[in-house]
Amino acid sequence: MTRARDRALTAALTAASPDILAYLQRRVGLDDAPDLLGETMVVAWRRAGDLPDDPERARMWLFGIARYCPQPRSRAAAAVGAGRPHPRTGDGCRGHVARRRRRLRSA
Repeated sequence: MTRARDRALTAALTAASPDILAYLQRRVGLDDAPDLLGETMVVAWRRAGDLPDDPERARMWLFGIARYCPQPRSRAAAAVGAGRPHPRTGDGCRGHVARRRRRLRSA
């Protein structure tokens, strides 16, 4: 990364970080938002070559990165909830797997 790109990314992150943090707090809560802001910064540093020259476009680029940071955590949270009983059948994840196995055996 060149010094000019380094300065541009530092300026963009400095300017946008408070707003990105507020955005992440609304999406994931106060506890996880600072960690996700850090993840957003790491991804931005890795992709610094893609930073737009226009400051407003750079800000939107950073928000785009922040938008996708919570997704892995959301998937992990969904996986944790996978063992909960299904609202209609009352079966948890194991019941679903057992039903599928029975169907495969009978086929």
